[in-house]
Amino acid sequence: MNTSICFGLIFLGVVFGSEWRTSGGDHCTEKCKIGKRKDMQEVFWCPVVDGSRKEYKPEANSKPSTQDPQKEFTDEDKINWDYCTPAQKATIAADDVIEKVTLPAMVNRTKRQSGTGSGDNFNPGTQVIVRSSLPGIDCVGPCKEQSGAKFQCDISGDDPQSFFCSPESVLERIQISSQNMLWCTGSCLKENGSDYYECKTLFGLDRCSPSADRSAKGETCFSSCKKHQSQYKCHTDDTMTKLDNCGFHKSTKEGLKALEYTVDDQVCASSCEGSEKGTKICKYVEWKWENDQKIANLELKSGSCDLNAKTGTGVESTSIIVFWCIVLAVVVIAAVSFIVIKPYKTVEKKDYTPAATESI
Repeated sequence: MNTSICFGLIFLGVVFGSEWRTSGGDHCTEKCKIGKRKDMQEVFWCPVVDGSRKEYKPEANSKPSTQDPQKEFTDEDKINWDYCTPAQKATIAADDVIEKVTLPAMVNRTKRQSGTGSGDNFNPGTQVIVRSSLPGIDCVGPCKEQSGAKFQCDISGDDPQSFFCSPESVLERIQISSQNMLWCTGSCLKENGSDYYECKTLFGLDRCSPSADRSAKGETCFSSCKKHQSQYKCHTDDTMTKLDNCGFHKSTKEGLKALEYTVDDQVCASSCEGSEKGTKICKYVEWKWENDQKIANLELKSGSCDLNAKTGTGVESTSIIVFWCIVLAVVVIAAVSFIVIKPYKTVEKKDYTPAATESI
């Protein structure tokens, strides 16, 4: 048993940074990690989505030679990925309000923009110094958009002289989409000729509401937006007979300033909520390679986001840990007492004769 748990039962590890925008402006679907990419042995990278596409074709993003239908793609080719910057972690009380440190961590936090979207109005951080996507190496210049719509910065050393970096971004949780019930990652907009407002999510476009009192068509909601047959809907007439899609604006997680993750480090595309079984779950996305078609399809899945269960600090596990901590403390106290007191515990008694005294 890790005895350090005894001194931190009321604390949870949460993410202070947002691993949100990558060097290409996409979104990570997993925690940023160190690995080999291309010809670099160690870089920060993550699988990504752009909020729209749910299909990835390697030949559209590789050299002309890789378009050979007989080519065997590597694991690196089979998913959409990008360079990223990891979020910092900190230990805070479970009931504390989470204050997000935007990605990357070393930024000027006064440079922010607000808006009704969740990602389109981010500050690219072109005037602040950030970390590069090379482990342990900071930028020595601003993170700027270069050719190919990738953000890069100057770094110290001669080889390379510059490398990829992640622009400063703001994580906003404003509304949950109607059909897949996922967090909107971009503004809620209506395209010309479309009947519905839509926003980007980690699983592509989904219907949303331009404001809390409107349907996804922009009509007035005469009832609350709530779940109807696994979709968020509201009544759009005063007789309460017509239902239409709507984006949910009153989530208990609205305004959350840190990303949530599954126990396997996937980014939660939805809010992490309690289930009927008593555990917390959320939806996440994952690329699945179809070898016959030579494409990767984006899949929407559900998984546990109950970090207490993962770390063994749930209610039941906590009780067990507390019990054994008490037992351990008693044993330690008893052992110390035995060691300290033993030399003084008993002294062999001997017979003696009082010394004679003289009267003066």
